Amino acid sequence: MHALDLRDARGRVVATLATHVVVISDDAWNARMATVVGVPVYPGEAAVSVFHTPVAELGYADASRTQSFAVSAIGTGVCELHRDVRDAVVRSAVAYLDLDELAHSRLRRPVAMSRDMPRARQRDIHWADLGLDERKRVLVLSPDERNARAPYVTALYVTSRDKRSRRAWQVPAAGGWVVTGDILLCAQPALEHRRRPAPRRATASEMAEVATGVRAVLTAM
Repeated sequence: MHALDLRDARGRVVATLATHVVVISDDAWNARMATVVGVPVYPGEAAVSVFHTPVAELGYADASRTQSFAVSAIGTGVCELHRDVRDAVVRSAVAYLDLDELAHSRLRRPVAMSRDMPRARQRDIHWADLGLDERKRVLVLSPDERNARAPYVTALYVTSRDKRSRRAWQVPAAGGWVVTGDILLCAQPALEHRRRPAPRRATASEMAEVATGVRAVLTAM
């Protein structure tokens, strides 16, 4: 677990009140890529939630905020976590991201969405305005029961470029390549709903491959 310095964070939804981050991405990914997948740690007592894991005297890890952090945002201070605590954090992230259900192509029933504001659904593909004149194609990973309530969605980048350096962590899906270790939290209003890229949704089989790929990035348990 590392101290967190978000001065280098770009225009995304980030863990602005977090003090530390539990790195849950595998060492193979961490050694070669410019980001790590982490679960932010917040001070205070954890709420009663399967997605909150108490982390010693530091507070709690919130799996609903699982995302990729630039290596430059990770401080040099390191706190060793007990293996059981780290495994619990990984399990919470896997549960929040619905990876086991998706990997077996088990899609949940559609959830009613509010009509007051457009809401993204799991498997949707959108253009996302990430700030700093950055517009990216993203695939929504988080399940609809969370998307219907949260002000943000968990998503993955979709790129048209096939790179050898990340070939072990990219999946052909959604009309391009989904990078399975580049996880972002994207504010709902940042997603374009009127103009959608083609295809507009990933298939169940594509999502199964994506979920398996994301699971492979996470620390082996």
